[in-house]
Formats: sequence, C-alpha cells, structure tokens
Amino acid sequence: GAWVDVYDYAALTPVTAVSDLKAHGVRTLYLSTARYNSATDILYPNDIAAWLAAAHAAGLRVVGWYVPDYADLTRDVRRTLAIASYVSPAGQRFDAIGIDIEYMPAGASPAVWNQAVATHLARVRAGTALPVVAIVLPPLLMQLYPGKWSTFPWPAVAADANAVAPMSYWTSFTPAPRCAAGGLQYCAYEYTRDNVLLARQDTGLPVHVIGGSGDTATTAEVADYVRAAGETSAAGGSFYDYLTTKPEFWPYLEQLTP
Repeated sequence: GAWVDVYDYAALTPVTAVSDLKAHGVRTLYLSTARYNSATDILYPNDIAAWLAAAHAAGLRVVGWYVPDYADLTRDVRRTLAIASYVSPAGQRFDAIGIDIEYMPAGASPAVWNQAVATHLARVRAGTALPVVAIVLPPLLMQLYPGKWSTFPWPAVAADANAVAPMSYWTSFTPAPRCAAGGLQYCAYEYTRDNVLLARQDTGLPVHVIGGSGDTATTAEVADYVRAAGETSAAGGSFYDYLTTKPEFWPYLEQLTP
C-alpha cells in the first residue's frame, strides 16, 4: 500500500504518482479526505476525483481515510460516511474507509474519548457496507501509557472493522528498552513484529502494518520492517508516506503483500 495525506495534494500529480506506485507493485492507495479541523467534509473533491480515476484505471484500490478527534461525534460520523457516499463526476467511488484513530485533544478524558471511538465505529458500521480499516496507534505504545489507553476499545474494533492497521512508526514511538542488544534507539524488526502480533491478538482481524516515517528511516530499518511483516504473516504493509519515501526503500517495500 501507499499513503497520500491532505498535505501532499499540492505536491503530487495523480496520474504521474499512480504510474509510479503501480511500477512499484502498490495495489492499495490510502487517500486522505479530511480531518476533524478541515473546512469541509471532503477536502479537494476535484483532486480526489482525479486520484480515483487514475488509481482505478491502473487497477489500484482506494481507501479514503479521515482523522477524527471525537470532540463532535456527529461531525466525525458524517465526515467518515462522506467517504462512502462520495461519487466523482465520472462515477468513481472509494473502495473502503479508513478511520485514523490517534488524536486525543489536550484535556480530553481518556475514558470518554475511548468510548467515543467505540460509538463512532458502531455508527459508521451501521451506515455503510464498505470495508472499514481501523488505523490505530501501535499497541506497544499504548502499553507505555495505560492512563490514556487501558480503556481503548479493542472489542469494538474487532466487532465493527474489517482490518486493523497499527501505525508502527519505529522512528517516532519505539521504546528503547525493547530494542536488540547494541543500544539501538529504534528497532524496526522488534517493533513491527510485536505490534503485528498484539494487534492480531487484540482484534482477531487481518493486520496491515504501517511502517515509517519515510523521511527519517534508514534502508536497514526498512529491510528489518519488511522482514518482520513477512515473518508475522501480516496481511499487508505500507510506508508512511508516499511523498517522503526514498527511492532506495522501494526494492524492500515491493516485497510486502498488498
């Protein structure tokens, strides 16, 4: 898979980017549609139409993803379901929905926020037949901060999503004590392996493991990430994000399953 977020639209041309993605064996495009603080439910609808047309013409599936903050559940449900109802002027639609469950506003009650996650998932599930992927913070990170994440609704993810995609960014979130001997600050292999296993254990769902980030990882780390994804039988993998992925990473990323 490959990721394009709302900040990347101005820097990319859909036809050119999709041609490059296809050449690298990408089969699923994760395309950002809006955030909780966006001005509209669907940002850049004309650009989205162009991305959908280019991706589908190349045989890629497209997952539209939205970032809620759960301060306004009605808005978050509406914006998520706007992905399901979006139809381009040419009749193109998204193939699936992604919910990027990560942003807890300062001062929010973790228990209330986590309950809102479950409610949001249930309402989205009731509102569409499209597959839903829950894009979640890495389970290992959650274990470090039980005050915020001990009530995370894994059962709701299991019940109302079709797949789970942990943001296993060893470049940002890895606890150093979990790394291999040698005192490495970042341990792509161990972090990827354990996040896949824990996400599967917590949900029973297929796990699409997201590595990253593209602008700070090394080639050796990418190789370790791909190896761990394969050894844990992850259902898919991708790197965040397409715009920052270095050319030397692609020979490794091309070994990932869709």
